[in-house]
Amino acid sequence: MKAITTRYLGPTDTKGSRFIATTEGDNRITISYDYSLNAEDNHKRVAVTLCDKMGWSTDIIGGGTDNGYVWVFTSNEIAELKNKLHKTELQKNNYYEISCIRGKNIIEAEDKLKKYERIMQENGKIITKYNEQKDKLSRRNMQIKDLKAKNLDLRAETIRYREVLDTDVLERLDNVK
Repeated sequence: MKAITTRYLGPTDTKGSRFIATTEGDNRITISYDYSLNAEDNHKRVAVTLCDKMGWSTDIIGGGTDNGYVWVFTSNEIAELKNKLHKTELQKNNYYEISCIRGKNIIEAEDKLKKYERIMQENGKIITKYNEQKDKLSRRNMQIKDLKAKNLDLRAETIRYREVLDTDVLERLDNVK
């Protein structure tokens, strides 16, 4: 049975962080650190890359040691079980993420609903005040119309009194002559 060992190589003055995979017969490969992956996935990536280079199966399983990781080949059945387990874990993670997103969306929707209800209450108060002001204005307009009508009546009456006075004054003047 063949085994592949992988280890991390820190950065130097001329090279960045990288991983190296070696096996018997001095077969080796070095690849750069992929920062989008975690450490274990980087170790597996370099081991799989060496398998591809050598034309070997990539059905491998590994574990950590003091110096890095050791990877061994598995039968297809073990690889299939591992894939199924991995898919189940992904489904659980996806379900958890979806549940979190739905929960977050529900909370956000409830917050928006509360905000909407507060706005509607404020709008209701504003509409009530508006209607009160509108009623006051209508009453004042009616009072103004009444006052204008009374003013017109007083003017007409004043004009009649003037006419009467003018007529009376003219008659007295005629009598004085």
